[in-house]
Amino acid sequence: MSTFDTILFGLIALATLFAFTRYGWRAVHWLGCGIALIGLALANLGRGRGRGRETMRPGALTEDEADAIYTALVEEAGAPDDEYDREIFVRSAAGVLPLEWRFQGRLGFGGKLYFDGERPPRVDCYPQDRNDERQAIIARTNERLTVLEILRA
Repeated sequence: MSTFDTILFGLIALATLFAFTRYGWRAVHWLGCGIALIGLALANLGRGRGRGRETMRPGALTEDEADAIYTALVEEAGAPDDEYDREIFVRSAAGVLPLEWRFQGRLGFGGKLYFDGERPPRVDCYPQDRNDERQAIIARTNERLTVLEILRA
């Protein structure tokens, strides 16, 4: 439901509730105006500014680049290979880079892809979960992400 629909629905509900009070339509008019102004103010709060972590960043990925990165995560680090997870990642990373993406996979619960201003993106896991096998997975995945970044440039 859009903001306009919400305001319209609220005004209709108010008109129904207050139309038959002793203040009559005057109360409905001023109450409706006040609610409409509050609704418009709330609708405009996010405009002109980014939405927290979703601010546009220089060098943001295209959908194809985001898909290639997710393919690397699936093949090298065991990220879930289902359509839903891939689509969520591609939509989140294309045009707007997340700061980090938890994919888990063979790196355990702490398996994350980081976009922290460093180029290329990198994967890592929690220090307490790190072992020789996971260290090798991290090295292979980061090497592949570096190759993708070189191809992107």
